Amino acid sequence: MWGQPTPGYRDTPWYPWHTPLEHYNRGKYFYNKRYHTQALSLSYTQELKRWLALSINASYSGSYQNQRIAGSERVTDTYRKHRFALYPTVRFTYVNSSMIRLYSGIGLGFGMKREKDFFTNEYKTKTYLTGQLTFIGISIGRNLFACWELGYGQRGFLTAGIGYRF
Repeated sequence: MWGQPTPGYRDTPWYPWHTPLEHYNRGKYFYNKRYHTQALSLSYTQELKRWLALSINASYSGSYQNQRIAGSERVTDTYRKHRFALYPTVRFTYVNSSMIRLYSGIGLGFGMKREKDFFTNEYKTKTYLTGQLTFIGISIGRNLFACWELGYGQRGFLTAGIGYRF
């Protein structure tokens, strides 16, 4: 039984739901590698207590891929996807010295995805629930600091950043 198509495979020429004309037309093209931006994010954090902080985070990530005519370098179409997210985070600090902080956190909010597929001229927009779980994070520095996080979610698995404390 064939079921519903799997997202991500619909751009391949052997996709079983295409008509013979679509197979022929798609055979005239080749697809470059799909490129992804890293998650770019901004965050504002307010410390409520020495061990507890609340923050608001905004994040962006994107990807694109070019379609070219076989045997040519001419770009005929481009796949694009943009993801935006806004979510509050609660952070718990285990070690809070003047130079080093160790922490974990959890954030939950909403995101929006805009995507334009091949052979279409319009963007599809979708909202979704998103967030970030930080298993362990470390920040080093007083006013100007660097931070690294190991986590899962909107910003990925490994995060590095810089910040300034007022």
